[in-house]
Amino acid sequence: VEARLRLVIERAVVAAPSDDIEEISSGDLTIDAGGYTARVRGRPLDLTYKEFELLKYLAQHPGRVFTRAQLLQEVWGYDYFGGTRTVDVHVRRLRAKLGPEHEQLIGTVRNVGYRFDPPRDRRTLDDLREGDDQDDATTGRTLAG
Repeated sequence: VEARLRLVIERAVVAAPSDDIEEISSGDLTIDAGGYTARVRGRPLDLTYKEFELLKYLAQHPGRVFTRAQLLQEVWGYDYFGGTRTVDVHVRRLRAKLGPEHEQLIGTVRNVGYRFDPPRDRRTLDDLREGDDQDDATTGRTLAG
C-alpha cells in the first residue's frame, strides 16, 4: 500500500502543470524566475534573495497595491517576526539598484504600501509639453498657438 501511495504521489507531482511564470518582462526590465536573475536593458542587477523575490512578486501583480503587512506575509513568509520597516528598506535598496531611470517601477501609495508601476507609453506628458513648439511634420504648422 505504501509503495502504491508513493507511486500515485510521484505521478501527481510529475503531471502537475507548473504555475510559475519563468520570465516576466516589463519595459526595460526582464526577470528570469528560473535563473533568479533580473536585468535592466540587458544589465544584470546584483540583487539579494529577498530583493529579487520582492521585485518578482510585485512584477507578477502590476498595478496592484500591497500593504507592508501583505508583502511581509507573501515575500518573507508567515514565520517572519521583524517589523514592517524591513519592507521600506528593501524597496529603497531595490530602487537604488534599478537606477534613477527605472526606480519609478516601484511606486509608493502613501499610507498604504507599494505597487509595481509598469512603464506606459514612452512619450510622457513632459515629452509632449517639450514638443509643443516643434513643427507638425504632417501640416507644417506649429503645435503651440
